[in-house]
Parts: sequence; C-alpha cells; structure tokens
Amino acid sequence: MLQTIHKIAFIAVISAMSLITVINHSYAQEFSLYGDIGYNYGFKNTNMDYAGNDVMYGYGSGLGISFGVQLDSELPIFLYAGAGINFALALQYENINGVSNKSSFNFNYKSLSLGIGHVFRFEDQGALYGIRAHGGLDYNLPAEASQTENNNYNGDVAYGNSIGYQFGAKLSLVYKEVFFIEPGFTFRNANFQYSSYDWNEGNGRPNNFMLSPNANHLAISLTVRKMLGN
Repeated sequence: MLQTIHKIAFIAVISAMSLITVINHSYAQEFSLYGDIGYNYGFKNTNMDYAGNDVMYGYGSGLGISFGVQLDSELPIFLYAGAGINFALALQYENINGVSNKSSFNFNYKSLSLGIGHVFRFEDQGALYGIRAHGGLDYNLPAEASQTENNNYNGDVAYGNSIGYQFGAKLSLVYKEVFFIEPGFTFRNANFQYSSYDWNEGNGRPNNFMLSPNANHLAISLTVRKMLGN
C-alpha cells in the first residue's frame, strides 16, 4: 500500500512539472505569494484524565499555518506549492496554594504541499473574483507527540514521514488586481505510524490512538495572497 502511494505521489509530481512546462511555453503566467492561517477541526479525538475530569485531545485538532507560491495563467487553472505546520495542543493546569496539577498533550507536524486548482470566475462582480477549488498531495515530515497526565509525564512517541492529500475551496476577493483575500475550507488526510517511543514503564506502552494516529481534519482558514511584479 505504501509503495502504491509513493508511486502515485511520484506520478503527480512529474505531471505537475510537465504541466508547468506547457503553461510556461504556451501561456502568459503570473506568480503570487500566499500566507494562510486556520483552525483545524479533527475528526478523531479521545480523552485524558485531569483531576477526575476528561480533557479531549486529538492529532488533527488545533491551528494550522502555511506559506507558499502560486502560479496562475490565462487558463482557468493554477498550480501551488507550499510548506506548513499544524499544531495540536491540549492543556489543563492549576496552581492552588503552591500545589500544582497539569495534564497536557502536544503534537505538531510540518508538511510540504503540491497541488492544482480551477478558478470559477465571477464576471463583472467587482471585488468578488470567483471560487477557487483545489486539491493536491502533502508530504508530512517526521514528528513527535508528548503527553503528561496529572503531573505524570507519560513520555513521547516519534513518527516517520507519511503522504496524505488535501482538497477544498476558497472564495476569492480581489483588491486592485494585486491583493487577494480568500476565506475557505480544506480537508486534509494525514495518518502517521510510530517509529519509536520513550514511555514511562509504569504505564506500559502507548495506546493505539497514539501509536497509529489519525490527524485528518477540516481546516477553516483565511488566505492572503499578493501578486508578484505588481
């Protein structure tokens, strides 16, 4: 299965490079830089204990930030490549009369993205430029998660790299044909497999939720994009 995914990723990269070559030789093109920030809603969560209460956490929930470059042409299609980081953090802490208690979960992962999209233009609508539908592949870099429960540091788990995918849509608002503000949503598929762990012996080994985590999430985001050369 993993070999098949890598083959698909390789074919996708070669296809994107070929498409860039065709666009470069046949159509006028413009580059832009973008920055994106969003809230990630994870689809798979669980609980840890904090003073007898449940604290929910998940690998896909949290905050996402990304930056990248986009290539537009006379065609209603665009290509994009970027790098991002997703933060998942759950924390409960209190200090009463010098006695403290803490439960926490921390996980973040970095990824490289390559994708293609289609622009559905709004004609003569002023600042309403159109809808940008997009999809592509993510290469997720090795990452690490750690957990503390009621002041007991359970340990950390390391994960190898993985390949996922993404798709979504954005409403594109334009200002003077130079700046674009694009609220939207993106679904990201991101699954990991542990490579090693350093776990407190008294707690045995990490549970399956941490050994093979599902970080799939829906990102509600805002993108700001600036055309180059303008």
